[in-house]
Amino acid sequence: MSLKHPICRWYVFVLALFVVATGGGKGFAGPPVAARLDPHTFVDAVAHGADPTGVRDSTDALQAAIRESVEQQKVCYLRPGTYRISRTLRIVLDGEGGGDFNVEAAILMGGVPKPTIVLAPHARLESSQYVIHFWSRKWRYRKRDWDGDGDVDRDDRWATPYHPDHEQPNTLYNTKMINLRVRVEKGNPGATAVRMRGAQGTGVQDVDIELLEDDAVGLSGGCGSGGGHFNVQVTGGRIGLDLTDAQPAPTIAGVTLLDQSEAAILYKGRQTLTAVGCEVRSARSAGPLIRSGGAMSLLDTTIDFPVERDTNVAIVTSGTLYLRNVFVRGARTLVQARSGERSMTLLSSPRSGWVRVRQYARAQHVSTPYFHAPSQNYYSHPVYVNGSRLSSDFTEPLSNEPPPSGLRAKHVWKDFPTWEQGVVPAGMDSDAIQKAIDSHRGGVVFLPKGIYTIKKTLFLYRDTTLIGAGRHLTVLRPAPGFDRQPLIETEEVAQASTRLAFLKLEFHNAVGPRAYALSWRCGGDAMVRSVNFQSRYTGGAALEAPFVVISGHGGGRWYEFFNTNSAFNQGLGYRHLLIRDAQGPLRFYQCNPEHAIPGGRTNEGVKNVPQIEVVRSQFITFYGLKGEGNNPLLWVRDSDHVIVSGTGGNASAMPDQSLFLFQNVPNWLCANAMDSPRPTNSNYLKFSGAAVDPSRWSIIRERQGMTVIDTQREDPPRAGADRPVLVLRGMPRSEPSSAL
Repeated sequence: MSLKHPICRWYVFVLALFVVATGGGKGFAGPPVAARLDPHTFVDAVAHGADPTGVRDSTDALQAAIRESVEQQKVCYLRPGTYRISRTLRIVLDGEGGGDFNVEAAILMGGVPKPTIVLAPHARLESSQYVIHFWSRKWRYRKRDWDGDGDVDRDDRWATPYHPDHEQPNTLYNTKMINLRVRVEKGNPGATAVRMRGAQGTGVQDVDIELLEDDAVGLSGGCGSGGGHFNVQVTGGRIGLDLTDAQPAPTIAGVTLLDQSEAAILYKGRQTLTAVGCEVRSARSAGPLIRSGGAMSLLDTTIDFPVERDTNVAIVTSGTLYLRNVFVRGARTLVQARSGERSMTLLSSPRSGWVRVRQYARAQHVSTPYFHAPSQNYYSHPVYVNGSRLSSDFTEPLSNEPPPSGLRAKHVWKDFPTWEQGVVPAGMDSDAIQKAIDSHRGGVVFLPKGIYTIKKTLFLYRDTTLIGAGRHLTVLRPAPGFDRQPLIETEEVAQASTRLAFLKLEFHNAVGPRAYALSWRCGGDAMVRSVNFQSRYTGGAALEAPFVVISGHGGGRWYEFFNTNSAFNQGLGYRHLLIRDAQGPLRFYQCNPEHAIPGGRTNEGVKNVPQIEVVRSQFITFYGLKGEGNNPLLWVRDSDHVIVSGTGGNASAMPDQSLFLFQNVPNWLCANAMDSPRPTNSNYLKFSGAAVDPSRWSIIRERQGMTVIDTQREDPPRAGADRPVLVLRGMPRSEPSSAL
């Protein structure tokens, strides 16, 4: 038969597609990943009897698949389709990992296109009324000589399971719900589609929730402390996001909330909620669409009332509030303060149409008592502008401007690459991985669950996507003797689409003191998403290199940066993160540095070396930052245009020091910087550092030349301490082209 025959031509075409998809046979293990589910990495819900046609009830099958994925530490995978359930799906972490929450988690992931989980009418939910419930069992602390110093003390606390039905959200790590739809049918009053409250690496992402039941809630809980909810849409129902009991310093980004009848966002958590790149719209409510009982920072967000009424209220607050580049339409009352039954308008506009709030900071004039502290100690939340302490709120002039196109899009990904699109290296070492990267430019390289040995630096091109199965499942470790190089390095380029996601870069005692995890030198649309940086290094010479270095064109967007080194074996040159000579723009969405003690701990406290250092860099933005310990969280020097919006954690500086230091920075701001005061306990805690009375240290300091400008301390000191809602210097911008 001639090759000109139509059947032959079709065969050749199909064969060519196969060769291209498999990388031409250059070092890849078989066909594209889409053709199979690696049983070592995934639990297939359909194989457990789940029905993707939606005809049969899939509750038991999905629950069985979820249980197996947790017990065997795999990804629970739902193929595209519709899955009908009639009871609560429970995703429970019980600490069988021996107390190491970094190695035990749950991931519920959908395929492409997104599968839909449908709650049937009149379902039999648990008393909590949650449809999908992620949680971690409560732990208690038992004492043992964990640090080997011969003395069982507070530094030797360790966790053991406590009670099977008690929840402890700060031990829910690395747990994800990704790429799914949830629909709640009518006949389920009071139902909450998804409940997830967790810490490092935990969050609901790429999830669409449709509430056909008017009295339903979309997403409750709230993830902070290194976790966050990103790229979520909730349509209908009574409440979109109920974050009243979120983890400290929660972050949400790229969230769309449509047509809730009561409120789009409820918040009353501890420390600051940072909401950025959100879209809120409802024709069913006169507001307030956003209700906050705590500290909130709202940025690059639209609030839209399609039905304009004089009674419409956009935001109500009883705590501190910072707005930046917020657009409101259809409401004359932009911000209202409420205390009990009393309300007062704080910010209003006589204009119709779109109104732009460039910047607004609501100071809290009623002082806040310390948490667990004597009543004579208090916090106040003023505003500082260019070194002056204001006696009133701060407002820049309002203007009639519609929101620019792409306001939300610049804060969240679109069509993020998935493992189904990828190829798998033929081995589990750096040679095999690099061969796959080199041979698959512009494509996806997928690393299934496992520990990969890296003997020489992996190089990522401007168009490389390297993703794993989860930030606790895919682990890259250095080979013995690895030193004076990073595990991963990127191409030096201003405009890139490099992606690094869902894996862990982990050090142990085989590494040399000058080794480090990542050299990031690409910007533009480059992205780091849900990567865990962890050092288990306890022996040998102290680590002297920064663990993560961003330099040159290094920028893009980083989601859920988490770096912890509880071994404390760090030299004076160590930083969790060093941003050096970086041009930006660089944005972090929930950044969690903690437990770095460069130079060690002395009897007098810790050496004043930062956990994150920014030097000679510009256009650096942190949307949510949480830390622990006594070392400064952030030191910015000889840089420009730095924004920190929303901080939290239980870090405390040593006496006469600060957690944030801005040195020779013409344009910067820090909004809603909060801590958890610990003024009475002077014992050193392994994870939180020494307790220091908040009136003895400042949360923010500024230094110009050799002059220290401490805007939060007076001479003589006042009885309390300032935790400003805003400290503003100059006119900081998040990118070169932005007006703000």
